Amino acid sequence: MNSFRKTVSPGWSKNMLFYIVLAIIFFLSFFPVFWTIITSFKTNVQIYAMPPKLIFHPTFYNWNFVLKSAEFRQNYLNTLIIGTSSVFLVLLIGSFAGYGLARFPIRKKDNIAFWILSQRMMPPVAIIIPIYILFFQWHIHDTYLGIILIYTAFNLPVAVWMMRGFFEALPIELEEAAWLDGSSTLRAFFKVVIPLAKPGLVACGVFTFFMIVNEFLFAFMLAPTKVRPVSVAVTLFLPTGIRATMYGEACAAAILIAAPGLLVALMMQRYLVRGMTFGALK
Repeated sequence: MNSFRKTVSPGWSKNMLFYIVLAIIFFLSFFPVFWTIITSFKTNVQIYAMPPKLIFHPTFYNWNFVLKSAEFRQNYLNTLIIGTSSVFLVLLIGSFAGYGLARFPIRKKDNIAFWILSQRMMPPVAIIIPIYILFFQWHIHDTYLGIILIYTAFNLPVAVWMMRGFFEALPIELEEAAWLDGSSTLRAFFKVVIPLAKPGLVACGVFTFFMIVNEFLFAFMLAPTKVRPVSVAVTLFLPTGIRATMYGEACAAAILIAAPGLLVALMMQRYLVRGMTFGALK
């Protein structure tokens, strides 16, 4: 027994405990996703079976139903239009604002940056009623313009804060060299700063897109029918007077809803990993 203890490194038990905890966390995090995936391939009988079945004959009826739903396809298109437009505006405005706070000698700019970020701390439910009234008065309720504007305004504070950190991490000597060559501040911003901040832009854009796709309250109140995004389209599978909850179809729709953000994150993984740590490095 003593010889066995001598052969075991002192940190072995700590490492073993770490991996066990990591495996438990991974299981708890991934299990809902796994259960959603397998439920999308089950019939109603298999879904309600007790005890739940892990081995079953899969069916593609749920996927076929969702993909052939013209209403869901339109909601999906609405999400792509709203998401890409809002991300573009957020990155455009957030880059200019973040660069100004990072480079220009503005009085109390740290306080200004914190005030901008504090606007994101306000819960959406606290402001939804006045925004709902304003949208009706301005005739932009249930329009692309209205929902794009509210998503841009709602996600802009975090984008400004993130982009400020990315720009502060860039050496100012590169911009000074461009200025000495005759470039204006605006030209140096687009030709020198933006290419170097590409990882930060990708990270900020992916984060913003995830926030937009997963948002429900603004979409439900301000875009209920004509430009309804997929975050509200889950109501298509809720119980009505003639049917119960369509669990299989809802799970298939949930996977399709999550797919665009995951694909973008995978395609931009190289920039995303760099961007998430870019602002912390000098």
